[in-house]
Amino acid sequence: MVGAYSRQSVVRTDSHFSMFNQINSSLPAFFFTMIRQEEYRFTMKPLNIVVTGDPDAIKTLIRSIGYGPDKTIAHAYTSKKDLQAHTVDLNFGSLQVDDDYRIDFFGGTDPKLLEFVKQLPGSGLRGMIVVVDADQDNATDTLDQILQANTALLKKFALAIGITGDDYQGIKLAETHARESLRQLGAVAPVFSIDVAHKEDVNLLTESLLCLTNPGIHENNNKASSYQQSGL
Repeated sequence: MVGAYSRQSVVRTDSHFSMFNQINSSLPAFFFTMIRQEEYRFTMKPLNIVVTGDPDAIKTLIRSIGYGPDKTIAHAYTSKKDLQAHTVDLNFGSLQVDDDYRIDFFGGTDPKLLEFVKQLPGSGLRGMIVVVDADQDNATDTLDQILQANTALLKKFALAIGITGDDYQGIKLAETHARESLRQLGAVAPVFSIDVAHKEDVNLLTESLLCLTNPGIHENNNKASSYQQSGL
């Protein structure tokens, strides 16, 4: 269970460590040193999750569960689509599951973020978490825009939606809207009201996404998308 995971030092495989070699100037010195020290202790397989939605909620969610730099990273990469150089802004956090697996969270609102994560070496993209701040006036409109823009992703990967905010009525209205939007798309995804600063809440949301995409973490399990589950 994700809820049983501890917040430990992030450990990198060689493929992911090569990415961090490119962005070490953006990371705090202590963090990069720690990664080097841990690099060869274990060979860990990444379960990558994209986190998008409200910018402040994204940062808080990742900080509450993952170990990583507090500031936003501007990372340069070459797109496999157009072979051009691009820069993507992201927040990063990593959570060690056990000696074999870790969960890497890549958060942000940059439209290039998904492309960047999908083309990471050995990418283990599992899906997307959308975090909605129900206190914002345009919260449900933003959610609909994200769902529409990522319909192709939902046909291959899983989705989980977290609704946060201070106004109870606003949260419940946003939950209802989210479920109706998913119904119209023909998709199934967990929708929770959460406190993004509360680790247990974020654990539950993350665990729900991982259970949807891969019930139990095993080599022979196939990835499942929110669309593939809609017949249940």
